[in-house]
This record gives sequence, C-alpha cells and structure tokens, in this order.
Amino acid sequence: MAINDRRKYLLVCALAGLFTLYLLNAEQNFISAWAHPRMMAVHILLELFAITVASMVVTSSWHTFNNDTGRHSQIFIVGFIVVVVCDVFHVLSYPGMQDFLSPSGLSSTLFYWLIGRSAEVITVTLVTISIFPRMSRWLSLGFGISLSAAIVVFGTLFLDRFPQTYIAGVGLTQFKIGYELILFALNMMLAVVLQVQAQRQGSRVLSLMSLSSLFMGLGSLAFTSYQAISDIQNLGGHAFKIAAYALLFRAIFISNMTAPFEALKASERENREFREVMKTLGANLHNSVIFQVLRQPGGRIRFTQVSESIERINGIKAEDLYRDPTLWKRLIVQQDRGLYRATERRSLEAMMKFDATVRMACPDGRERRMHFVAAPRRLADCTVVWDGLATDVTEKHQIDERRRKAEAELNQAQKMESIGTLASGIAHDFNNVLAAIIGNTQMVIEDVRNQDSAGALQGLSHIQKSAARAKALVNQILSFSRKEAPVRTMQPIRRIIEESLSLEGVQNFV
Repeated sequence: MAINDRRKYLLVCALAGLFTLYLLNAEQNFISAWAHPRMMAVHILLELFAITVASMVVTSSWHTFNNDTGRHSQIFIVGFIVVVVCDVFHVLSYPGMQDFLSPSGLSSTLFYWLIGRSAEVITVTLVTISIFPRMSRWLSLGFGISLSAAIVVFGTLFLDRFPQTYIAGVGLTQFKIGYELILFALNMMLAVVLQVQAQRQGSRVLSLMSLSSLFMGLGSLAFTSYQAISDIQNLGGHAFKIAAYALLFRAIFISNMTAPFEALKASERENREFREVMKTLGANLHNSVIFQVLRQPGGRIRFTQVSESIERINGIKAEDLYRDPTLWKRLIVQQDRGLYRATERRSLEAMMKFDATVRMACPDGRERRMHFVAAPRRLADCTVVWDGLATDVTEKHQIDERRRKAEAELNQAQKMESIGTLASGIAHDFNNVLAAIIGNTQMVIEDVRNQDSAGALQGLSHIQKSAARAKALVNQILSFSRKEAPVRTMQPIRRIIEESLSLEGVQNFV
C-alpha cells in the first residue's frame, strides 16, 4: 500500500476512534427530544440505505467478472443475502411497525439485528481465511435463501428460545452487551488481519475491507451504551454500520467489477504497445518480413500480421495482402511453386517447421530469392497458425554463386599446376629410362662389333629392365588418372642399388 494511502487509513482510523470516544462519553438522551418522535422514520431511512448497500454487495458479487475472486463472491452472495433479509425484518419488526409475520417489538428487532451483524462478520472472516467451498452462483443463491428462511422461521416461531436482549425501563441486558462486545472484538481482529494483508500485498481492496471491519466493530461498541432507542449512541452505531457497508461494497466493486476492466484496459494497452514494437521491428528489418498467417479448417487463408517491409522487398503493400492472401504466393515463379506447395503440405500434416527457399517475381520486374521459415501451431478450433519470417537471400545467393565460381577457378588453376608438376616429374623419369636404354644400346652395338657376346647379352638385359621400368611408370600414370588406390609391395634393396649403380655407369659412359 502506498504511503499516502497508509496516511489516509490512519487518519480515518483516528477520526473514527475520536467519534467513538465522543459517543461513549456523550449524554444518552442528548438528542432524544428531537429524535424520539421521529425515530421510526429516521430508523427506516438509515436501514433502507443499509439494505440498499447490502443488496448491491450481493448484485456485484453475482455479476463478478473476476475468476480469481469467484469463491469470495460466492461467500458474499450467501452471507449478504442473510444480511439483507435480517435487515429487512429488523425494520419490519421495529416497535410501532404493523405486525408482519410476528408481533413487532424490541425483542424481535434486536434478534434480527444481532443475527444480521453476525452474518456480516462471519462472511468477512470466511473471505479472509478462504475456507468456503467452491459452488455455482445459483447454488450460493439457494443456500443463502434457505439459510435466511431458517432464520425467519426461528425468529417467527421460536423467538422465546432466544436470550432476552432488552428490558423496558432498564435497558440492554448483559447478554446483548456481551454479544456486542464479542462482535466488537471479532471485527477489530479482522481489521488488523486485513490491514496486515493489505500492506503485505499492496491491496486497496483489503485496506477498504479492513476499514469496514473497523467501523463495524466501533459500531458494536457504540451499541453497548444506549438505554433508549432514540439515544445518540444508537444513531451513531447505525451511522457506523452504514459506513461499514459502503466501504465493503466499494471493496467488492473494485475487486469484482473495476479490477477486471482495468486489467482489460492494461491488456489492450500492452497489446497496442506490442503491435507498435512489432511494427517498428518489422519496418527496420532490412531484408526480412515478419508475418502471421492463419489457415482455417475449411482451407481459407488469412494474414493477421505482415510487416511493412514487404513493400520494400517484394513491391506489394501489406494492406493488399490482407485483402488478397494469395497475392504473395502468386509472385512465386512457376518452377518453384511445386516446392512451396509440397513444403506447405508437409508442414500442415506433420505440424513441422516450414522451411523453403523460392524465387519470386516482383511487380517491378525484379526477381528476388526468398527464404521462408515458419513455426506452425494448432488452435482449439483446429485453425493452424504459422508465425514466420521471410528473408530476402538474393544477395547472399549471388555472393555464394560468385564464391563457388571463384573456388572452381582456383581448383582448376591448382589442377593445372599439379598437372605441370606431374608432367615435369614424368619427363624426368622417362629421361632417366631413355638414357639407360640408349646407353645400353650403344654398348650392345660395340660388343657385337667386337664379337663380345657376353657383354652384348648383359647390355640387352639392362635394356629389358629399363623397358620394364618404363612400362611400370606408364601403369602408375594410368592408375593416377583413374584415381586408383596405389599398390605398395616389398622390394629387395640390393637389386635396386645394383640397378642404380649400373645406370650411373651407363650415364657416365654416355
């Protein structure tokens, strides 16, 4: 509770306490000369106001819009139906009134007075501790009427069994005074408990209920000190009762009627602020469109949210899309419509994410590549809602194409460089083989001229080995060109060294 409200509460409590002290110390017959001949009319007016306020409490509780206080409203319906009935019979049985269901008199009127006050304090207590069972409004109404009927039957047929409350010429009985003191104590305890809860929760409703209990308690205290019904203490007690009812009605009206409307207004304000934020966000997204689309069970499509950036990206206005939901889909190029429809169907059937990239032909002749991502959800009426984002990825696609083209050119250059390196190595190996063949051929020629058949045979053997090496080299090249896995075998190193030495000798000879 705010500091200013707390100060107001303390000020009202102080004024009520001072007025109570005045009533307790004032002469009892202070205004009797004026009030006695008019007491019936004054009493009827005071009680009619109290009955009207109590009836408004019942009506307000009946028409509550706040589901959170539904159980409290049911308690007020039951309790204040009893209060209204008791106050009505309290007026009808007032001394001097025409007999209704039973003879009028102080015993009858004080009986209904005490029962009505008891119903009020019990009702507020049940609301405070929240132990009343949940029931419908009609059941609450029936329970309240039944309880009221039982009280009227007792007050009509069995009133002699109720303790005496007033003795003519003497005044109030000890039972009546003690009963009022009990009501005073209960109401004051309720006032303290409710005020503690009000400060803890910052609740204006609980603060008003606390003041209502305080006024009811002070009224009970005033009703312990009068002797005649025209005494100022009696009138002051009625004034406290009226004020207490009015405060309680104000609390119930705020809780049941005003609070829901204020919550509705706050919700509408938050909704407007959210829409403004979404509108600003959508307008500031350079390459994206925020959208929400509904598909009703009959298949009808309707857009509920489209950011204004769609006009900058796709060349159409959001208003046009609201009027014609198929306009956006018709912009998709013919070749990509099948992909879009298939993705939409899968998303609808499996309730999975909608994710597709399609080309769209804008009205101004541009072709944009749009990436659609949307999350589906199904409402209670089987309407499917897609909350999505459409992003223009045209520039990204172009950048990716240029990157892929550059990578392909780089791979081609690296390939040509590799082929050059390979060709250089092959040429070097072939030169070595050819050098060995040529050198051994010359040596064989010389051996034949000198009729050295052993040397010629040895040279021919070297030529054969070199030719085998050339063949192996060609096979390796073919394997490389076919991307075959290389085959590795164990080779005796002595033979490789001897061949190398013999080739070295041939090269030296050449």
